[in-house]
Amino acid sequence: MTIPIPGDADVTDQLELVELAPFPPDRSFGTVTWEVTALLGNLAKLLWVIGAEHELVAEHLRDVTAQRNTATAHGVSLDLLGLDLGAPRFPPRPHTVDDATIALFHLDDVPPAGPNGIPDPDDEVTTVVDSAAPGRQGRNTGGRSGRTGRFAHAFGFGPDKSLVTVDDAPAFALPATAALTVEAVVRTDRTTTTGAVVAKRRKLNTRADAGWSLTVGTFRGIDRNVRFSLSDGSTEAEVFAAYCTDARTGEPLSPEPGVDHRAGFPLAPDPAEDETGHH
Repeated sequence: MTIPIPGDADVTDQLELVELAPFPPDRSFGTVTWEVTALLGNLAKLLWVIGAEHELVAEHLRDVTAQRNTATAHGVSLDLLGLDLGAPRFPPRPHTVDDATIALFHLDDVPPAGPNGIPDPDDEVTTVVDSAAPGRQGRNTGGRSGRTGRFAHAFGFGPDKSLVTVDDAPAFALPATAALTVEAVVRTDRTTTTGAVVAKRRKLNTRADAGWSLTVGTFRGIDRNVRFSLSDGSTEAEVFAAYCTDARTGEPLSPEPGVDHRAGFPLAPDPAEDETGHH
């Protein structure tokens, strides 16, 4: 039993217990005889520490035992339930809308189901839903819905001209100082040459046409390379996912014939080396 020390009294050898007024016992249990034993010194401190650790270990044991029950499991233990049986707990889920989302097209739209509950194979989706703005829709031209996607259904595009277009809106007119993230989950065809994935631009390779585009194609001599281009109508900037650079100047270089591109680490240029090097 712990007796709290009232006020700001210091615990010293001068502290003395002069009175103890317990609550009256419950009459259903009769009178209980008890006594108070005060332990002082290092032995008392050691016993207090041992008793506290015993309670912590006992509580931890109860908590570990409870992790096998879905009603009492928590944290990582809850996620691991069923792992030994190979049961997936949390399959991948598509992105959700947050306050900073301008547009979000999952492209998991499918044609309406027929009387048998299955969409007609000859039907095709004409409009796709924007999860960030349900009133805004995209128009499907040549895209094939119902394909297997990363999370559920997906759209297939190409090799013929196929795309989803969305009308321009004030929400797309970001100020020059605003941050912008463009993200897309795609699987490119090995026979595909160059094509836009997401773009807000009429002509992808025209500097005078202001806008931006995220494109996959053969750039810097690398197949299925990713390029992001941005133009204000007079100046155009480009960044790529992979390319060769001169070890001294940092300028892009065409790959050498027969070079197999793999991930590497930066190398310090050799001052005595005169030939053009690659990173």
